[in-house]
Amino acid sequence: MGPIYHLFLVRGYREAYYQLSPEARDQLWARIDESGKAAGAKVLVGCYSRWSNEAYAGWGVEEFPDLQAVQQSTRTNEKKQHFRYIEAETYNGVLMEGFQRPQVDIPDPIYQLFLVKNHHNDAWSSLAGDTRDRIFAAVGESIRKHGGINLIGCDINWSNEEYSFFGVTAWPNIEAEQAHFKDLTNLGWHRYFYAKTILGTAYADEIE
Repeated sequence: MGPIYHLFLVRGYREAYYQLSPEARDQLWARIDESGKAAGAKVLVGCYSRWSNEAYAGWGVEEFPDLQAVQQSTRTNEKKQHFRYIEAETYNGVLMEGFQRPQVDIPDPIYQLFLVKNHHNDAWSSLAGDTRDRIFAAVGESIRKHGGINLIGCDINWSNEEYSFFGVTAWPNIEAEQAHFKDLTNLGWHRYFYAKTILGTAYADEIE
């Protein structure tokens, strides 16, 4: 199967977390980091998102060498009571066919996580193949035009039935992201796809 891309969304912290001293919190994060590294994980992106969506404190994507490594890390976190302190949801994916991960050289980017629902849509199904291709091409052109970089795109339909894929786009600023969404609206994109977007910025110390 190859590398597994592990998307995590932190909904918040349980009361037990708030009862920890600052030193104990640091130790908890160190244990979580160690369990990932021991399983061969690499963090591709980690974001603070409470400013854009109060339902989620943060989110990120890790790359594991395989599914067994994901399971190993999770078992370690379970033993060390990680889930006593943090409330989260996770999704496992594989790179979409043909996707090549780029280098992101944007200083202080705005990261956009998007999760696309696994939902049958009659309007999209009724379109001819060349029309669908034209719409996808226009979306790609809009991302490039506004300076966005597609950091990752993953198929997750095999690991859950709610969502079909997720991706992360890096934007030079919030105005570029907004301009892209104006283009999507003009394309009628939201008629065809049901999705959830969460914006984030690189993790900052204050969220802990």
